[in-house]
Amino acid sequence: VESGSSMTLAFTLWAPEVFALAKINTMLEVGLFYGALLMILGYHLFLLFSLKEANYFYMLLFLASAILFFGTYEGVTDQYLWPGLASQKLYLIVITMAAFFMTALMFSDVFLDQKTRSLFLHRIHYLFIGYWGLMILIVPFASYGFMAQLTSYGLLLQPMLAVVSGLYHWLRGCLRARFYMVAGVGFIM
Repeated sequence: VESGSSMTLAFTLWAPEVFALAKINTMLEVGLFYGALLMILGYHLFLLFSLKEANYFYMLLFLASAILFFGTYEGVTDQYLWPGLASQKLYLIVITMAAFFMTALMFSDVFLDQKTRSLFLHRIHYLFIGYWGLMILIVPFASYGFMAQLTSYGLLLQPMLAVVSGLYHWLRGCLRARFYMVAGVGFIM
């Protein structure tokens, strides 16, 4: 087994019949996970066309990027979407992760209506969006180790920004912020 990134390998010796059953269960779980995400994506597409609110557009982008990121990380997209790009997986993970976090920031910015409620937090969100966009732009020119370091900074700071934004708006009386915080805690868990 060869990879340029970290790997977790389970060293378990399986009987062929037991392995086949375990593989079927694993594939069923993966299918249910991505099937549920695709159903939620379809539902939000319906809501977007019915209600024509920007929140649903950004939620669609977030869901699509989540599907791509998780699929790339787990190797599903290597099989079904871009089978010839297995050698570029490290860079695809960085690109899809950056897109995932960019769309999460865009959704939270629009959902919390930060442009009118807190111009400062709105600008901080767009600063982070620029950070992730820069990550995508430098992918061809930087090593995976350097990209991993930059990614770790974003992974540490972005959840803090989400909590600060949610609490700020909640304390200012924004009812949406309660749902945002509950969903954020559920997502983190």
